[in-house]
Amino acid sequence: MKSYLSISLLLLFISITSHAQWQSINPGAGGQVQDIVTDPNTVGTLYLVSDMEGVYKSTNNGDQWHMTGKLVSNRVFSLAVTPGNSEKIYVGTLFGLHTSVDGGKSYQFVPLTLKRTIGCVAVSPHDPNLIVAGFGWRDDYEFLWIIDSKQTGKGEVVISRDGGKTWKIIAFNSIDQSKDRNVWTVNFDPSNDKIIYLSTGGGIYKSIDEGKSWSFINAPENTARNNGLVISGDGKVIYATYASAEDKEYSGHIYASATQNIRWQKVMEGNGLQLKQLNYWYPEIDPRDKGAKQRLLVGMQGQRDGLFEGSFEWDGDQLKQYEWHRIWEGTTGYDHG
Repeated sequence: MKSYLSISLLLLFISITSHAQWQSINPGAGGQVQDIVTDPNTVGTLYLVSDMEGVYKSTNNGDQWHMTGKLVSNRVFSLAVTPGNSEKIYVGTLFGLHTSVDGGKSYQFVPLTLKRTIGCVAVSPHDPNLIVAGFGWRDDYEFLWIIDSKQTGKGEVVISRDGGKTWKIIAFNSIDQSKDRNVWTVNFDPSNDKIIYLSTGGGIYKSIDEGKSWSFINAPENTARNNGLVISGDGKVIYATYASAEDKEYSGHIYASATQNIRWQKVMEGNGLQLKQLNYWYPEIDPRDKGAKQRLLVGMQGQRDGLFEGSFEWDGDQLKQYEWHRIWEGTTGYDHG
């Protein structure tokens, strides 16, 4: 598998326009770059997680990198830094969840998660003691046999409410166990400390009580697996990627809806640009966009068509207009996530 790095780093740290100049600053991570995380407390500090080499850290905006401490597994999917405490981080790997209290110099394993692959982890922006990690494996379905796991079954997350001292497993779907239980993302509503969203292969789930209970959000018609979501900075809009019912393997479609009244609208064209029905996934949004105008970034799994930015304008719960721009056309020989 090829590295996603050259797009991911620049996506986060360069002000990008259609005329931006791109360059590769690869630190050497093998395989896919699964996540790029900025330290919310310290300017210039960021983490890169690789599905082959563990966790890299930079303290100068990505100019130089160094490996962090030893993990039980170097197949890493996700990382979260605690708001207000840069020393405290959480890392999700193929064989379980790790914590660190020294900025990644060393890690401690969470025994409750042994051989329970952690695809995503997030710390509440409202309460640094609330951490939610989802049992999932990103797009690595072929690795399930390693951990003696199955794609379908009871969907679960592991939650701590005391800053990582103790953990509890909670089911978000214990009824329809035929659904894909892979958790892709955990998203805290930036405007409401009680609301959390889960993007899972079986669809989107919402909690209004800090993860104690969950309800299913109806999917757009004729869709299958969900592969990512993001909430606007004011908590009023949700963007998500769904595979079509005919092609369950890929997130071919991008949808948007107001959060208060879910009415999905496919948003795949604009500014004369018709986005192909490819496997778009993991939408990202500028968290500073808290008003009517919002900017969405979306890349693709296993494709080389580049990176797209959507500009959306809302009037309450109505989408007034939107348009897309291709802001990067990709690099020969690399896939772009």
